[in-house]
Amino acid sequence: MRKKIDPMSGNVSGGKASHPARPQPAPAIDVQVKTHTVDGLLLPHVILLPDGREFPVERVYGSRRDPARDDALRYAVRVGGRTKAVWRRKDGTWFVEKEKGRP
Repeated sequence: MRKKIDPMSGNVSGGKASHPARPQPAPAIDVQVKTHTVDGLLLPHVILLPDGREFPVERVYGSRRDPARDDALRYAVRVGGRTKAVWRRKDGTWFVEKEKGRP
């Protein structure tokens, strides 16, 4: 493969990106979330899966905007003693990522 030289910067390029591509997000599962408000903040309280299972949220660690998920708000929560994530879209719907190895 022939190397290319950028005349503006003088950088040498092999034609490939020097950084790996952003990984694709895992498939999303739409869920319902019961919420409560603390000091004006909307926080998840119970996560309801489509199959009817309910998971109480033991703790909310925080939230942040997630650009990989179209700027959805990602909440880091503790459910069943494990740290998980649940997202709230701009339209108010909620989702979780499908875990690897799960049907």
